[in-house]
Amino acid sequence: MKLIETIGYLKTIGNTEKLIASEGLSIELGLIDVYLKDKLDIESEVRFFDVDTIPNNLEIDIEGIHYVNLFPLVMMQEIIQDYSNLTTPKPSNTEIAKRLLEYRIKDA
Repeated sequence: MKLIETIGYLKTIGNTEKLIASEGLSIELGLIDVYLKDKLDIESEVRFFDVDTIPNNLEIDIEGIHYVNLFPLVMMQEIIQDYSNLTTPKPSNTEIAKRLLEYRIKDA
């Protein structure tokens, strides 16, 4: 699933939990980091990792695939939820994804 496609799931904690369950992860949300395949881009594939099973690096290679850390899942979900709820008019998923990446690149 691409980053742009995950935004809708991460607007509420309930949908976030459903997404993680569908990914086959049965661990606490606080123990999941979100990585993007190859580069920070809204079209990049998202991968969720158990923080206890990967190195604590901004960039990792797993099974020959390069991933770039975006955010811990809990932090990402809170950012998306807050931004979605606090802005008028409601931002599109594309706008949220772009703002999320902008924040990650410039401020995080």
